Amino acid sequence: MKPGVVNPLGISFKNRYHIVKIKKKNVREPQLEQIREEYLKPVSIGDEVGTFQLSQRYGWFEGKIRWLDGEEEIRLDKDENGDTAEKALETLHILLSDVEGWDKKLREFAAAQLTELANDWQEDDTQEIGKEEFSQRIGRPTFHIDNKGGFEAEYGDDDMFYGHWIVVYGNADGELKRADIEG
Repeated sequence: MKPGVVNPLGISFKNRYHIVKIKKKNVREPQLEQIREEYLKPVSIGDEVGTFQLSQRYGWFEGKIRWLDGEEEIRLDKDENGDTAEKALETLHILLSDVEGWDKKLREFAAAQLTELANDWQEDDTQEIGKEEFSQRIGRPTFHIDNKGGFEAEYGDDDMFYGHWIVVYGNADGELKRADIEG
């Protein structure tokens, strides 16, 4: 749209364009092709805990890690200045240094924060859920670690919240900030 055009709600649009006619199809521009090829090059990082592929679309590295007796998905945010994830990898190593301890701590924290809410969500004729049962019922975690070292551990809710995710927020210092339901 032309700058200054007002929509029916009275909001002015800027930097919007409307294609009227396509003059040529499948035009190749060498400079843009070079940028595209660089963008599409696979980028990965890794060490003894795994290899992680960069998702250019989302700006994070994706992969799998060993967690207890299975493999779990993980996303590591890129560092601000390049195609690395050093701070996120540091946090990952801390989490993996004591998998059993972290798993127990995360589950107990989620139970302490959300068991009462889970009981509020249950139908009247349903038996009340205890904290221990809550921590056992939640699913296996997937992790997202940001480029400052904070993380989110996301768990399936076993329908205690009708299919929402249970998310625990924390950092590598062991501080768990909050647990929420999302989605």
